[in-house]
Amino acid sequence: MQCKKCSEEFIHKRKTRKLCDSCKQDNMDWNTITLGDVKKKHKQQYANRVREKARDKHYIKECQRCKYNLHIEICHIRAISDYPDNTLVKDINDQSNIIILCPNCHWELDEGYLVYENNQFKKSKPKKVYPKCKTCKEDFKRRNRYHVYCSIICVPKKLKCKRIPNKEELEKLIKTKPWTHIGEEFGVSDNAMRAWARKYGILKNKQRKPRVAKARPARSG
Repeated sequence: MQCKKCSEEFIHKRKTRKLCDSCKQDNMDWNTITLGDVKKKHKQQYANRVREKARDKHYIKECQRCKYNLHIEICHIRAISDYPDNTLVKDINDQSNIIILCPNCHWELDEGYLVYENNQFKKSKPKKVYPKCKTCKEDFKRRNRYHVYCSIICVPKKLKCKRIPNKEELEKLIKTKPWTHIGEEFGVSDNAMRAWARKYGILKNKQRKPRVAKARPARSG
């Protein structure tokens, strides 16, 4: 391919590339480009673009903690997402904000098992991060990943069940209707109906539907 600016031949993996590497670097002045400018051009992967410029600037070829040198990553001490849009990219990629780590050390730092203070790495225990309720925005300890409301008070009215059937009523409905139809009557899922049945003792833990003894037909002759 031929560069449109200097008319020199160059090779690149992208066939749509119009400028060679030297002309492309001169075309953009990274001393004046802000994080907001990068976000406008690269909406999905703006952080990767900022890290690319950091790789060009820093030439350490081994992990600063464990000295592993086969695969290293650029790690920002203050995350790129924490900066406002009017921050210059050169300030984000400053030497004081960047450390070179291997993937394992990088993960430990992100998860809170490592702390970087005063140019030293220290081991630490990660703090438990509790999710926030969708309605009241308060922290709570959830039972599973589908648990998004802290209490029944915070559940929206459209998601609340109409009423809870008693044991006798539920036993009669199970014999005549499938679980999905019963759940639609009370405004809940079929799994919620199974949970009520287990609570009443109608179902066992691994049983899908109660077994009903059927009368055997009389033998002829």
